[in-house]
Amino acid sequence: MLISVVIPAYNRAEYIERTLKSVKEQTYRPIELIIVDNNSTDSTKLICKRFLKAEETEGFKIKLLEEKTPGASAARNCGLKEASGKWVCFFDSDDIMSPMALQDSVDAIKENPDADVVAYATCLVKDNGDSAKSEGIPVKSKVKRRVFLYTSDIKAHILMGELSTQSFIAKADFIRKIGGWNEHLVRWNDWELGVRILLAKPLMVWLRNRAYHYIFEHEDSITGKSFSDSLPHLQKAIETVKTDLDAVDSNDNSALLALYFRENILKGIVKRECAKGCTFSRMPQIRCKGFVNRIFAKVLYFYTSCGGKGAWKIALTYLDICKNKG
Repeated sequence: MLISVVIPAYNRAEYIERTLKSVKEQTYRPIELIIVDNNSTDSTKLICKRFLKAEETEGFKIKLLEEKTPGASAARNCGLKEASGKWVCFFDSDDIMSPMALQDSVDAIKENPDADVVAYATCLVKDNGDSAKSEGIPVKSKVKRRVFLYTSDIKAHILMGELSTQSFIAKADFIRKIGGWNEHLVRWNDWELGVRILLAKPLMVWLRNRAYHYIFEHEDSITGKSFSDSLPHLQKAIETVKTDLDAVDSNDNSALLALYFRENILKGIVKRECAKGCTFSRMPQIRCKGFVNRIFAKVLYFYTSCGGKGAWKIALTYLDICKNKG
């Protein structure tokens, strides 16, 4: 079974060779590695060309593509369009892929032949970028396993973003069918894609035994950017998810309520970070029914703005209580 790995790249000369090597070191074959250069102005493309020439083999095919439309989502869609594999995963150009990730995913697919998506937890690495540039695995003190609930509950994903870019592998045709990546979103595009994945009701398989990959949070990474610096882009992502949810005919408003809570948690984070002069414009299209719900949303906002952690857990517990009462 051919697996396609799509990696968008923009000015990642310092990091990308280490990332590409981690894909090559996968224990599984065959692999199709698709690198999509997205208007790089440094030596990223040259490094990729050298890697292709030196490392391509019969079981490890490499495609180097160009996408002129700016943005990682456009580059990922370019790679998705050219992917030959039945299954595809997406990866970022400054992270490390775990050697067993694809083999474990394929084993799960063989055990669950009707599966559409295989998902798993990942590890975050917080540092100043030195580890990201090095060849070695980061020290354990800098590595944190991302919280992962192993659930298809869309409320959980809306509140804590379970399906991030590197945390799943999916049937390529399934991702194409739901529209691929939203090229209008600069931030939280994987969160929005995760919403559409779950709205499509796929057969999900969860790898529960370990966390995979090293996802670096540093000043040059998308993962490490502050919320207040990207506020307009985050607001647009929330608006887009609202549109996604509105397009589904359902009497269950819990997902919309989760989105309302996520918005208020974001407001609290921005308030805490704040960047004086940073304002969070109101979103009139997101309405919340119920006095208690509105009060609870304000509690989430103030709790988060004062430095409180884990507001998403509190919100999810509240939603579960409401569901049980209903």
